[in-house]
Amino acid sequence: IAHYQTSWTTPHIHFSIDGEVWTSVPGKPLAPEGNQWFAYQHDDWNGSLEFVFNDGSAQWDNNDEKNYKTDLQEFWVVGGEVLASKPGSGTEPKFCDDVTCGQGTCNEQEKRCDCDAGYQYDASLQTCAQDLCAGVSCGTGACDPATGTCIDVCTPDRTVGDFDFCVSPTDSSYVAVVKYKGAGSIDLGASDTRLNGAFVDLSSAFDATTQTFRIAATGVSPSKYSYLFRLKQQGGQRVEPLFIPFWIGAGMRYADFGWKDAILYQVMTDRFRNGDQTNDIDNGQGSLAEVDDVRSQWQGGDFRGIIDKIEDGYFTSMGINTLWISSPVLNSHNSQTAVNPGDTRKFSSYHGYHPVATGHTDLNDLGYDNPVESAFGTPTELHELVNKAHAQGIRVVPDFVANHVQQEAQIYKDHADWFHPYVQCHDNWDTQRLDCWFTTTTPDFNFTIPAARKAVIDHAVWLIHEFNFDGFRADALKHMQDEFVRELKTAVKQQVETTVTHHDLSDEPTIFYMVGESLGGGWPRYHVRADMVQGQVDEPYFNVTRDALLTFQQSVRNLAEFAIPNDTAYLTAQPVHGSEGGY
Repeated sequence: IAHYQTSWTTPHIHFSIDGEVWTSVPGKPLAPEGNQWFAYQHDDWNGSLEFVFNDGSAQWDNNDEKNYKTDLQEFWVVGGEVLASKPGSGTEPKFCDDVTCGQGTCNEQEKRCDCDAGYQYDASLQTCAQDLCAGVSCGTGACDPATGTCIDVCTPDRTVGDFDFCVSPTDSSYVAVVKYKGAGSIDLGASDTRLNGAFVDLSSAFDATTQTFRIAATGVSPSKYSYLFRLKQQGGQRVEPLFIPFWIGAGMRYADFGWKDAILYQVMTDRFRNGDQTNDIDNGQGSLAEVDDVRSQWQGGDFRGIIDKIEDGYFTSMGINTLWISSPVLNSHNSQTAVNPGDTRKFSSYHGYHPVATGHTDLNDLGYDNPVESAFGTPTELHELVNKAHAQGIRVVPDFVANHVQQEAQIYKDHADWFHPYVQCHDNWDTQRLDCWFTTTTPDFNFTIPAARKAVIDHAVWLIHEFNFDGFRADALKHMQDEFVRELKTAVKQQVETTVTHHDLSDEPTIFYMVGESLGGGWPRYHVRADMVQGQVDEPYFNVTRDALLTFQQSVRNLAEFAIPNDTAYLTAQPVHGSEGGY
């Protein structure tokens, strides 16, 4: 049986067995299997097979003019490779299948190696490396794991929750001290310590007597470095996580960056580049078959496609230093209704605005083994995307969709009372802005309920901590209660911007940037303030720019006359919508 994955609608296989006569062109048609897979079964397929594929007409896949060859009785062909088994469909591969731990054993659940005494897990090499700091006593200093020598450290000068800490970076090194001052003692073996999303063994850096981590690193490459401490006490009690983000490296792309330096490229993930066909959604499955306009179907773009273009320098060659990507949270894979209830067309969720895993955190109370959009890839690939972007001095800002969920969401099933009764947004965008549903399948959060606010804000903080994001493009701010927006900002200040000194400046907090989306007159100004968001999608500016540079309905002089005063319009607070907006 031959299996072939392609976007062609009528693929054929043209083949020869044991060098005998080839089939007549175009060959034998393959039958659809779903998810862009097609198959052909031959009754007597013994011997060596040489074959090519075509679309039934003029397009051919002949393996770069080398033809495909195999002796397998059943095989799968994808991306120019002949495989003995079907590749995965966007699911995580087994970690331990490809890891050699050496002096230790592989831990599939934690996706790391549990190393023998005198060794520690090296996440970059995915093996147990000699621990040069084992047995080294540095007193109040820290041991450099690269050399086994002692380094002076900083004195804790910041407090977050149950921790006092400090971090002192240079252009190529850093030291950090983290002291736990809460109740009980830390059980390091039951805790989760991470650096840039990967487990990092801090056993040699931890002084159990003083409950203090002393961390040092030298010769590090320019990038963002974020430590995440998800600790547990000896009795198993969870300690509120500590997140410590900072940048290493000189220059505007790295530690000297400010958000006024940002050149942002919007990537609608599904529409950018299909780097991995194995995670593509079958647009003919289930109710997705009702989506009959190809423009509204899933197209296959994914994290791997973005990673490929990061690696080949596509973004840096244009001077891009910030990527705005689609929401990475799992969405519905069924067809969706239109915004206008009278519109009978159906749509897919390729854009990320029909989330179902909203509310997921590291506690996984909602039961999602993978809360990441599987059509885009895996959590591992999302970590890879962010880390490779950071290594090139590129920030990553995802869409954050908090106003609503899709009705399949577990949080809606568990807490329907956290949502407003249905009223359509269509024709009611302003009169019912706080309680309307965007579509009949997108329940609207009632953020006057404290438990609802907490669940979504905890989810937001988890997203940032887990994937080391650099900001949010916060969707639909004007449709959510101010209490939610303010509490989200407070959580970011307290739990994300832990290394920031002046949180209320619009530009200084380079660790995390929130830009809101509030369409309609006055709303951008309303939300741009120290206790909400630092920036806004500026719809009037967009309209004038489009008219002057694209449609030529206005002059460039009109654009200049608008832009010059607009550049400083948000620097002073002014009355708007019954309140004051602007810094």
